[in-house]
Amino acid sequence: DVIYDGTNMQMLSQLGNAPSGTAGVIDAVSYGVVCDGKTDTTAALQTAVTAAKTGTQGKRLAMPAGGTCKLSTAILITDVVGFTLDGNGVLFTWVGNSSTPMFLLRDVRQSAFHQFQVLTSTTATLLAAGQIENGSGSTVTPTSNIFEDIHVECTNGGCTNGFRMALGSGGDNNNDFN
Repeated sequence: DVIYDGTNMQMLSQLGNAPSGTAGVIDAVSYGVVCDGKTDTTAALQTAVTAAKTGTQGKRLAMPAGGTCKLSTAILITDVVGFTLDGNGVLFTWVGNSSTPMFLLRDVRQSAFHQFQVLTSTTATLLAAGQIENGSGSTVTPTSNIFEDIHVECTNGGCTNGFRMALGSGGDNNNDFN
């Protein structure tokens, strides 16, 4: 995992499914996230993402191990440094509209997103699994994010892009995909 202490990036050993009481770790289930494949868990996940930062300092958000999380609108991750989304093997499915990304990262820096899957199909197409962009007036300059062990499957054209980087003056750069 990657932790940003305001000055330095620090690599930590694998924490596994750390309990919600662990400093800096937010347990998504504690915020009502349900990954049963039936429940729309968008609002609960957005609440957990919001709780996983203090000011612009990010924390680690741990998803429940395995399961299928159904999302219907974009999850906004914004103005944060050092946020980690630990997917724990979760499968995210999309039931929203085709003009929005599943995860919208706006002004996100030195953050890590890992170990999850995204599945879409022509029954509910998706603009992109993730979109990275600059917002206006942010104190965080987006750069140096890490994406690893993320599988995006756009069955029969279920999405326009896997990951989308905004181009031009509002664009983003220097992100690593592993």
